[in-house]
Amino acid sequence: MKRFTLVLIVFLMVLSACSETQSTVPTTEDLAKGLVDAVEKLMKNDLSTISNYVKTTVQDQQLASKKQEYLDTLKQTFLTLGNKVEFLGIRETKVSTPVYSFDLYTDRPYSVENLYLMDVLFFETQGDTIISKKTFVLPFITLQGEKDKIYLSVIYKAGDEVKIFPKPLVP
Repeated sequence: MKRFTLVLIVFLMVLSACSETQSTVPTTEDLAKGLVDAVEKLMKNDLSTISNYVKTTVQDQQLASKKQEYLDTLKQTFLTLGNKVEFLGIRETKVSTPVYSFDLYTDRPYSVENLYLMDVLFFETQGDTIISKKTFVLPFITLQGEKDKIYLSVIYKAGDEVKIFPKPLVP
């Protein structure tokens, strides 16, 4: 009887340990949807959220200035596409995939682990009326050693030169 009770107690302990709430790890898609929300906030002049998606490798005034310039350029680009944005999907890619709005070929630092492409749909609306729709491919990256985080770009120094990857191509 003691043996049965002991086995039952151990079984219940194991069962209760298994049923404890496990912390859920966000998927890359979940993270990308958060990025789309940050893009929409950027379009409404809220830089605080999108700023978390642009990594600077060191605290440096030159990098901070480049980050601000980069965010201003992104905002202007996005506003030419519409005033609302919707997530369509993501895919992992290799550097050979052409994306006409970003340079994915040069200045890739070793800290970049994966490169993804996110398809988004920009809407131009007036009130409840949709005037136009435009699809856009927005790259984002993951960095080595930073699990559960994604970035639009990383801004870093190579010697004395400030570089961005992926770098937006401005017409």
